[in-house]
Amino acid sequence: MDEVAQADFRTDAEREECGGVLPRQTQSARMWVYVGDQENPYNVFDVTLNRGREGPKEFLKDYTEVLLADAYGGYNGVVAGNAITRAGCWSHARRKFVEAEKTAPEIAREAVALMDALFAVERQAKDVAVAERLELRQKQSVPILTELHRKLLVWKEQLLPKHPMADAVNYTLGQWDALTVFTTDGAVPADNNVSEREMKRVVLNRNNVGFFVGRLWYIWPFKHSCRACRKNGTGRRYCVNVREGPAQTAE
Repeated sequence: MDEVAQADFRTDAEREECGGVLPRQTQSARMWVYVGDQENPYNVFDVTLNRGREGPKEFLKDYTEVLLADAYGGYNGVVAGNAITRAGCWSHARRKFVEAEKTAPEIAREAVALMDALFAVERQAKDVAVAERLELRQKQSVPILTELHRKLLVWKEQLLPKHPMADAVNYTLGQWDALTVFTTDGAVPADNNVSEREMKRVVLNRNNVGFFVGRLWYIWPFKHSCRACRKNGTGRRYCVNVREGPAQTAE
C-alpha cells in the first residue's frame, strides 16, 4: 500500500459573540483534517455541518488505500464495502488504560508497558526506509503484540463487563485488526498523533478560524498553524473545503 491518510475531527461550537453577528445566525460545525503521507505531503481541512459519516464518506469516495484514525464509528460506513483499509491508533488504546489505571493498577501497568515497547520500536524505526521499518516491526513488534493480545484475553475473562478497565480491554480487542495493520505495511504509522496535533493547532488558534453565517463560511488565515504550509514551503497557503457551503481557499 503506497498511500496513508490520517483523519481526525473537532467541533466548532456556537459562539455567544461573533464580531457583531447575532448568535441565532451561527450554527455548529465540524472540522476534519486529512493528513497525507510522505508521498502526498498535504493537510486538508474539511468542514461539515454535522458529525455524520457523510462528510468523510464524500471526501474519501475515490480513495482506495489506508485510513488511519481513532475508533469513531462514523468511519465504519466510510470503509465498508470499498477498498479502504482501516488502521487503528495505539495512542488512543493506551489512553484508555491510563484513564482506567486507578481501577486496576496492575493491569494498566502491564498493558502500558507493552504498548510503550511498541512505541520504542517506532522511535527506532522512525528514520529508516519503509521496507526496513516493516522488517523491524515484524521482528520486534509482532511478538509484543502476541503477548499483549494473550493478556487482553485473560483480563477480559477476569473483569466484570461494566468494570472501567474492561472498557479499555474491549476497546483494544475490538480494534485489533485495525491496530495491527502497521505490522503489515511499513508506511502506516502506529498512531494518528500527527492529525490530532493538526486539530489542536486549530483549537489553539480558534479566534483566527472563523464561523458560519447562514450557509457561508468565513475564515481567517491560520497564521502559519497549518503543518502543510511549513512542510511544503508554501507560505500562508492552506486548503479548506466546506460542505453545504462554498469552498474557500486562501493564501
